[in-house]
Amino acid sequence: NAERTPDYKFDAEKAISSDMTLYAKWQAVKYTVTFKADGEQVGEVLTYTVENKQITEPAVPAKVGYSGEWEEYELNGENIVVNALYTAIRYTVTFKADGEQVGDALTYTVENKQITAPAVPEKEGFVGEWEEYELNCENIVVNAVYYTIYTVTFKADGVQVGEVLTYTLKNKQITEPAVPEKVGYDGAWEKYELNGENIEVNAEYTAKTDTAYTVEHYQQNITDDDYSLVAADTQNLTGTTDTDTNATAKNYTGFTALQIKQAKIAGDGSTVIKVYYDRLTYTVIWKGVNGEVVETDENVRYGATPSYDGGKLYEDDSPTRVKSQKWNPTPV
Repeated sequence: NAERTPDYKFDAEKAISSDMTLYAKWQAVKYTVTFKADGEQVGEVLTYTVENKQITEPAVPAKVGYSGEWEEYELNGENIVVNALYTAIRYTVTFKADGEQVGDALTYTVENKQITAPAVPEKEGFVGEWEEYELNCENIVVNAVYYTIYTVTFKADGVQVGEVLTYTLKNKQITEPAVPEKVGYDGAWEKYELNGENIEVNAEYTAKTDTAYTVEHYQQNITDDDYSLVAADTQNLTGTTDTDTNATAKNYTGFTALQIKQAKIAGDGSTVIKVYYDRLTYTVIWKGVNGEVVETDENVRYGATPSYDGGKLYEDDSPTRVKSQKWNPTPV
């Protein structure tokens, strides 16, 4: 056979001394089969011949998320490499709420784990979410977890502030409304805990201790019963909101202070206490040159200039005896 390279040789060392017949002897060639997975050799290299094609394949190496098999091949008298073929396994994700399946079962592979979870069915009085899960190359069931909804109501002086807030034991994040301002007070929400019940949170107000108020001093007029402000003596004081003022009288010569009416200190600083002072009164007795009382003026106010309202003070009816008279002391 001219196409085949003979696997033989002649022994030329033996002398040919007569006619002889030579026979060709054929020996089967050994070919190799190498199995590989992801470029790495699997097991030992196997051999076969045209006379014996029986080989024992190694197991396809396991690969998470894949099913594997050897590619098709033929033992056709050559060295060959056989590669593992891997196919991504499709796994299922089934969502359930209270034991009932929600939507169709979804699928994913190790190569594509993108799925869109269905909405958690609503349940009155509860907020729901899917339990945590991982797509870790197996069929899984994901259950809905429901949490009771609790309310938080904020109030200031009995009036609700803002909307009623909600929370669950899984999510206790709430945003408190601002405490309403109250003039003359510092406000804060009372301490509270989100411990699995509906609660009401009240504003607590603390009176400021530096709330302004004014004390004005008024002196009685000389000629009428009105009073005039002594502007230079006006006092700007401070105290605790909604407690009594502490106005005190001044010592004015010739005056006596009336009873002071204290008041509660308004938070806006508008409280004004007015302290009134009446003038002291005196009795002025007018006497003639002989010491006789010629006129008595009662209730003459401090600061007033007394005046004699009687007739001429002559010792007798003669106009020539005494024509003028001075008072001692001089009325002031």
